[in-house]
Amino acid sequence: MDSNAIKAKFGGTDEYGNTTVVRNNGDIWLYLKNGTPRNIGNIRVEDDGTPVFSKFMKASNVFRKSNSWGFSAFVLGMLPDYAIILVKTDTGKVMSVKAGLAKTLGEKYMSSGFERQILVPISAFTNA
Repeated sequence: MDSNAIKAKFGGTDEYGNTTVVRNNGDIWLYLKNGTPRNIGNIRVEDDGTPVFSKFMKASNVFRKSNSWGFSAFVLGMLPDYAIILVKTDTGKVMSVKAGLAKTLGEKYMSSGFERQILVPISAFTNA
């Protein structure tokens, strides 16, 4: 899967009316139905063809009840199982998980003012 195919695949509108757009630099922007824009990560393709979705997470992004991080269900649904999800934290730690495992372990969650998310336990991630 090349960069152009990735960008085309990740653009679209989910079942709630939220629109996802991938910019030329790979940044993924979500425009909520109410028009609010959010940068929800970055997508790139490694030389071996592996898609890598990366996202910056702050300590305040942790869902405390389940000790997990939330990812756009729309984006995760588009990732092949062999893709890598890479998280960079505000403490400088870099962790990763295969998309297939994240989809298996994740719980669906939706809160007012946000897109539908998949909550993936932080314990599923390993140091990258």
